[in-house]
Amino acid sequence: MGRLPAEQRAVGPDQLLQRRRQLGEGRRRPRVAFIEWSDPLYVGGHWTPQLIERAGGEHPLNAGGESGGGKSFPVPPSAVVEADPDLVILAPCGLTLDMTRREATALARTEWWRSLRAVREPRSF
Repeated sequence: MGRLPAEQRAVGPDQLLQRRRQLGEGRRRPRVAFIEWSDPLYVGGHWTPQLIERAGGEHPLNAGGESGGGKSFPVPPSAVVEADPDLVILAPCGLTLDMTRREATALARTEWWRSLRAVREPRSF
């Protein structure tokens, strides 16, 4: 009793994004490093930065904006260290899970990777 019909309660994607923006106002957005390839090191582009932003984060290595982030591109490890990400996502393009685990193991052997706060705390996936 007193409930609105489902079609009047439903919200579209624009309303959901607006709600997410309102909830995040005044808060520091987490910095996310999305690593698409590990050797050479590539940061995610295309729609990846936009997805991160819509989830409430920012991708400082490839700022997306509303139109996406452009192509994936190589960066030196020092750029990732300087960005000091709160979260690191390793998602190599085209690799199986076993291959990705091997890439993660190789990265874990590098000093620059181990120096990342997101890896030490740990918030790397």
